[in-house]
Amino acid sequence: LASSQYARTRMGPAAAAPLWGRQAVAGVVGGYALWVVVLPTAASLAGYGTYWAVEEGVRRLRTLGRRRGAPPAPGPVPFAETA
Repeated sequence: LASSQYARTRMGPAAAAPLWGRQAVAGVVGGYALWVVVLPTAASLAGYGTYWAVEEGVRRLRTLGRRRGAPPAPGPVPFAETA
């Protein structure tokens, strides 16, 4: 079982590289670089999700205690606008 898992994770990009055609070398580089990109991206998205939840909670708490006629509290900045 361990050897088959090794083959999938270590040799998978090299085995799938011919699917890129003339750019097979790019397939190998892209396949192995995927984990270098995906893991930090997942951590960033988890952090942003926490930030968004806290901001949304604070905004809702502020709306409970605001005076009538006061402007509503702003919402969190969408992820698309932060990049």
